[in-house]
Amino acid sequence: MDVSQQWARVAFFVSILTLTACSKSNDEKFRGPQSQCAGAVIKDSFLVNWKDGRTTSVTYKNKEEFLNSFVDKHYDEIEFAEYNQKISLGANQLPSDKLSHEEFEPLEEEGIDLNWGAKISNANFAWQEEEKGSDITVAVIDTGIDTTHIQLQNQLAYNPGETGLDSNGFNKRNNGIDDDGNGYIDDYVGYDFIQGHGFVEDNNGHGTHVSGIVAAEHNQNDYSDKVMQGVAPHAKILPLDFLDFKGNGNLDHAIQAIDYAVAQGAKIINASWGGSVCASSLALKIKSLEDHGVLFISAAGNNSKDIDRYPEYPAAFNMSHQVTVGSIASSGLMGSHSNYGFRNVHLFAPGQDIYSLLSGSFDKVILQTGTSMATPYVAGAAAILWSARPQATALQIKASLLESVSNPSGGRYFNSTNGALDIKKALKNIRLKVP
Repeated sequence: MDVSQQWARVAFFVSILTLTACSKSNDEKFRGPQSQCAGAVIKDSFLVNWKDGRTTSVTYKNKEEFLNSFVDKHYDEIEFAEYNQKISLGANQLPSDKLSHEEFEPLEEEGIDLNWGAKISNANFAWQEEEKGSDITVAVIDTGIDTTHIQLQNQLAYNPGETGLDSNGFNKRNNGIDDDGNGYIDDYVGYDFIQGHGFVEDNNGHGTHVSGIVAAEHNQNDYSDKVMQGVAPHAKILPLDFLDFKGNGNLDHAIQAIDYAVAQGAKIINASWGGSVCASSLALKIKSLEDHGVLFISAAGNNSKDIDRYPEYPAAFNMSHQVTVGSIASSGLMGSHSNYGFRNVHLFAPGQDIYSLLSGSFDKVILQTGTSMATPYVAGAAAILWSARPQATALQIKASLLESVSNPSGGRYFNSTNGALDIKKALKNIRLKVP
């Protein structure tokens, strides 16, 4: 074979390789679910992650139609796509929760300490120092909240751009107009991503209970155990509803809620939900919070298992701006229900037999148990630290929380810090760390 023939042959194979490399396959853009997540798949709904950072959802009859009709058309603009998935309070709502939904009238019950969680976490030290989370927005992505509750109605993060003015200048708050042009109509106080409107309510009760732990308003004339007290009573709650009255929702709505929280200036996201949902879209969305300086506080789950070995998500994503919380009882011991993990669970907080606000009732509290309850203790603590040092970064807030844990039980805590939330120590830490 002469030199010209050799070069011709090389050119032929190069052309074949080039054609192979340049040929596109719509299926290459699709990420299938991991085996443990297959049961959560919604087979006619798809999440599209665009190269510009957006995540959107579309509906098609099946995967093949989605790939051929949608992905093929937008191939060069799509980073990857995957099935939408179901999310539920599931592992974060104990069967015993349903049994322990006891309602109490605080002024009539004797021997009930409504605020043992705040006490064991040393929140009262911060209150005495007048550190109460002022002007820090905590997005509670959950079942919504009772925005009319007497201990929450002054704690809400209102959207000043959504004026709610009708054509005559009267404030209706539900004028059917996107006043601030953010793509959400009437989002005067939070948003309901299930129904697609700005009127948020709570037909489940979970979100109201969680929000009460974060920021229930104190009775300024009575700091006794007769009044349930939020950890950060001057923080603002941004209620974002993506779970229905049964505690069920979809991943695309959770991602939309995270994006909305960031856009509205929330510094902290409380995520008291999870399960086996391990979608790449959610992982990347939580990772993107690094770019916005937002803390994502997640519940470890209630299956009494090691999530280092048997991961649940989002708890086990373990991103840099994420804090995952397990649960302790009033004894200081780890709750028997709580998940744990020396790598993926960072600290514990009060979560067993927690009293907080009851949706639809102004004079009663409700008892619930779970890491869903532990998570807002840490979210409230983060709000206190941030209000004390507004110039602190999210990583500094996280470090102060994790470096300042206590061990009220004196035993071994199966988490990465071997400790439980201590707001007094964390507040001193952030004051030293950030002048």
